[in-house]
Amino acid sequence: MARTPRPFAPADFAPGASIEWTQEHAQGARVTRRGQVWADAPICHGGTTVWAIDEDNGEAVVVCRVRKGTRGVQTFAGKSFGPGELFSETHASTPTGSLTNAAMRHAYAERQAKRAA
Repeated sequence: MARTPRPFAPADFAPGASIEWTQEHAQGARVTRRGQVWADAPICHGGTTVWAIDEDNGEAVVVCRVRKGTRGVQTFAGKSFGPGELFSETHASTPTGSLTNAAMRHAYAERQAKRAA
């Protein structure tokens, strides 16, 4: 008797998992985003951090999960996220924003180098 394989269901916050997070802009506006976890990222704000691909525009974004057992995270715009919440920031002077901007600059430089070759 043949076994039927189970469908692939990645663990929470593991590569391939679908996630939804709040993106905060420097002016304080918040937008809900959806996407897929791509890979682990350097730790930001002391919490678990991943690279996610935004399903709206296909760009890589650093998404952070606030550690449980903490009071939360204060953002650049002065607002806060509580334990367990997923968020990203766009301002370049924030940990998540600076990583995202560095990745965008690197991708741009690679595209320019390929065009020049």
